[in-house]
Amino acid sequence: MRKDLYSISVKNVDHYQAIKEVYERSGIVIEPHGAVGWRTLDTYLQGKHDKLAAIYETAEPGKFPMISRRQSGLYRISRQASKHKPG
Repeated sequence: MRKDLYSISVKNVDHYQAIKEVYERSGIVIEPHGAVGWRTLDTYLQGKHDKLAAIYETAEPGKFPMISRRQSGLYRISRQASKHKPG
């Protein structure tokens, strides 16, 4: 089983960066658990995403709305939009 699995430790700063990277790259908002999976996959592939791979998230971004929105940049976008509402 060890030859089929890969795991590493991921620091908070790295999983926050992963949320931003995935959103900027694909427009998909992931949550913190998925971001740890993404960072692990990215490390394993050494940044070369030329193979079919999967990560599993254990929650949805809605469970962590502020973290997911803030790290992806959506929080800043929605705050700017609310400042420019007509009327």
